[in-house]
Amino acid sequence: MADLNNSSGFIHFLGGRGVYNSPQLRGWARTLLPLIALGVVAPVTAWSEPLTPPPTDGELIHQALHRCRSVSKARREAIDSGLLQKLLDLERAHGVPEAYRGLTLAKACIESGFSANSRGDCKDGHCRAVGMVQLWPWTERFGVNRRDPVASVRFLLKRTAIGMRGGRMEKICGQQAQGDLDAFRVAWLRINRGPLQGGRPRCLGMPKDLTRLQLWHQMVARDRAARAVTDAAAGAPASLAPTTATLAATQSPAVETPKSSAQPGGAAEARAPTGP
Repeated sequence: MADLNNSSGFIHFLGGRGVYNSPQLRGWARTLLPLIALGVVAPVTAWSEPLTPPPTDGELIHQALHRCRSVSKARREAIDSGLLQKLLDLERAHGVPEAYRGLTLAKACIESGFSANSRGDCKDGHCRAVGMVQLWPWTERFGVNRRDPVASVRFLLKRTAIGMRGGRMEKICGQQAQGDLDAFRVAWLRINRGPLQGGRPRCLGMPKDLTRLQLWHQMVARDRAARAVTDAAAGAPASLAPTTATLAATQSPAVETPKSSAQPGGAAEARAPTGP
């Protein structure tokens, strides 16, 4: 078994660096780091093997609502889960790989906490990023209403699909974009972060929304394992019930069950005087 002290040491390292001062971050660290040490949850450094079976739409929406750190309980109750389902439907319609399903929910969580009126990248009172997925002004040249979550996500997915046509990502990035998953990752990264990095084609890196999505997949796996343990425990008494019923049914009628001393006719009543 892995040494849990490794996770504790990392927690102290984060504290010494001043990174571990947030109560929220401490809570996440205490939950995840022991699981990482035990091998239940893999460190999020690269995309791991897809969860089997893949998360359902319901599981992804649950993760989005309950494990989006930027969403308060009050805000969560105001989020339209039907809208989140529409975003998942758009992913399916635009051919998002099954392993990456839910990435638009992860992006909306990170960028705005699912707020269509969110504004970001502000300077001198002017904000360049607008909407649930924080699109920049250049996207309006394509007729996109940045405050419309469905239109914004449809635009991102459509542009990603265009970028992948004809093996274009592999031609630009070679081995870094070989295969469907890496090609999609690079195309999504370029449409969200720009096609160039330091004057060269942007090919490397894991988009932060995919990193968050991987964490959600790991949480789905953990929740499934917890439910399996609970279901197994709940099923144990039921398996013993037939045996108990059988014993009761086959009990000899000649044997009378003793009455409690608290019942009429029990031991207390038997000891009562019957007369002078």
